[in-house]
Amino acid sequence: MSDELDRDRVAGFAAVAMLGVQPGELVPALADGPTEGEELFITRIPESIAENWRRVGALERRPTVLDARPRDLVAFASIYSQVQPWLRKTDERPLSEVLKVVPPRVAENVAFLFHWAGWADLPSARFRLKDDDCDD
Repeated sequence: MSDELDRDRVAGFAAVAMLGVQPGELVPALADGPTEGEELFITRIPESIAENWRRVGALERRPTVLDARPRDLVAFASIYSQVQPWLRKTDERPLSEVLKVVPPRVAENVAFLFHWAGWADLPSARFRLKDDDCDD
């Protein structure tokens, strides 16, 4: 840690951040808030702890797109092809929001694909090519 930073203040801010309280509530001397340099170190502390836990195997690393299996890629592409007609050109909505505006058949197809990919346990979901494609 840099000589210009007060280690006790940084540790105090980190502790109150983990407790979810305002700094001044726990330690009145911290009521003025962290400086820009202190903020940088405060945000690094949880990242550093998590990285150490990952290194020793106590915490799994977050999966990335490069961890996707071929089955995942097929499911992603299939889900996109199902909802694409309801997406706006620069749509940033999460899939959960898009599924609120698609027809029920499309939502059920997406549920089936989630089940097929192994992302959710939805054994009753079926893939339907058209609205009248059902036996029930």
